Amino acid sequence: PNCLVCLFFVFCSQAKESVPKEVSDTKISASLSLPPSPSNRSGFLAAESPPTSLFGNSTLDLNRLSSPRYTPLTFRTRNTVPNTITEDGTLAEDSTGNSSSQRCPLVSTEFVAWSTRYFSQPVMSRCDVVDVESKPYYQREYRYLRNAQIRRDAREEQRRAYVSRLDHQVFSSRTNYVPTALLLHPYEPHFIVAAKDGLRSPGVLLTDTSFVNKSLSTVSPFSSSKAGLSVCWDQPSQKLLVGGDARHIRIWDAGTELKAQDIPTGAGPCSVSCMSLDNNGSQELAVGFTDGSVRKYDTRLPPHDAKVNTWREHTQRVVNVHIKSNQIICGSESGEVRVIDTKTSSASLAVSTSQNMTTMAVHPNSNIFACGSMCRHSNGTTFSNLMVYNTNGILLNTIKPHDWLMSTRLSPVTCMSFHKYNVLLAVGCIDLNVAVYSMSDYIMTAKR
Repeated sequence: PNCLVCLFFVFCSQAKESVPKEVSDTKISASLSLPPSPSNRSGFLAAESPPTSLFGNSTLDLNRLSSPRYTPLTFRTRNTVPNTITEDGTLAEDSTGNSSSQRCPLVSTEFVAWSTRYFSQPVMSRCDVVDVESKPYYQREYRYLRNAQIRRDAREEQRRAYVSRLDHQVFSSRTNYVPTALLLHPYEPHFIVAAKDGLRSPGVLLTDTSFVNKSLSTVSPFSSSKAGLSVCWDQPSQKLLVGGDARHIRIWDAGTELKAQDIPTGAGPCSVSCMSLDNNGSQELAVGFTDGSVRKYDTRLPPHDAKVNTWREHTQRVVNVHIKSNQIICGSESGEVRVIDTKTSSASLAVSTSQNMTTMAVHPNSNIFACGSMCRHSNGTTFSNLMVYNTNGILLNTIKPHDWLMSTRLSPVTCMSFHKYNVLLAVGCIDLNVAVYSMSDYIMTAKR
């Protein structure tokens, strides 16, 4: 026991010297254990072997002997400043009326829940395209199947239109302004009427309209302070072709919002009156001019080599021109309609309708066209004749204003437009009336 006491005092003195001066200056007290009490158990020196009972199956004795004989020094922790910021609120009451320790906030918000929903959505919008269970995917799939069905159903009408009458009125309404341009949506039951007075801009004339994106039903009206501006929209390439009182045709890239190229017209001072772009992927452009000439351009060629051919079949301003495959149909104010084969240098068919043609429309997918002309009675009143022809020059039917069986009288026509697939003709008149005509049940015989 004396040896153990000596070792204990030597160890304590060393531990005291190892304590830093800063700790001793702060007068931090450490609790030290007292010497052990006398015990009847015999000790052993370093050279002797320990008793076998210490290393038996009992691990508690081993841990007790191996544990240090002193308590380590501990530093006193500094008291922190109490938090005086508390949440204002009232104590929540349970069903018995006793107030509990939980506080109800004065202001509640859904910001955290909204943020969770918002930031859990995919960042890229095109992730919905590959997600076959998403709502946008189902909407696109429905539109795709519906549009394909409309095109299939319209093929029978297009075939019958070559020998059918187009005189059944399916829609009639009155507008607030004189219609200048008409549009029938190819897939939706929408009928769009545009008027120059509807822009409410003095000196600006609306000349044309177009569906920029048919799936989204986006309509773009095109207007100019000068009459004669004509446009064509190419949906696959996202390009806009514009011509008017200029010596060139400008092509704009809608994706980059930059000018793609300028194609010289080669018509001198004559301005562009109408344009038509082939939708079969050939990128061929047919342009009618005020001097009666019709020119074809290939937009894939360099600008100075883009003009392919020129036809001079009319002596007055070209009212409308339409190109499809290897055929061009054009009409002038004199009432002359020409069907031109692009592989030849002259017209393959000439049709004389009537004088003073004001408007003309060609069906994009059927071999029919309609002409509207202004005529004058012997008593001095003016009226309009609406005539429908096929591409062989056969008159299918005429809508006359003096027919007493008609529900409404047809005043001078200002604009016409065919549906892209179905055989429907939209007509706008100067008396603010608009109407849509379809095929009747009557089918012409081969003899007629």
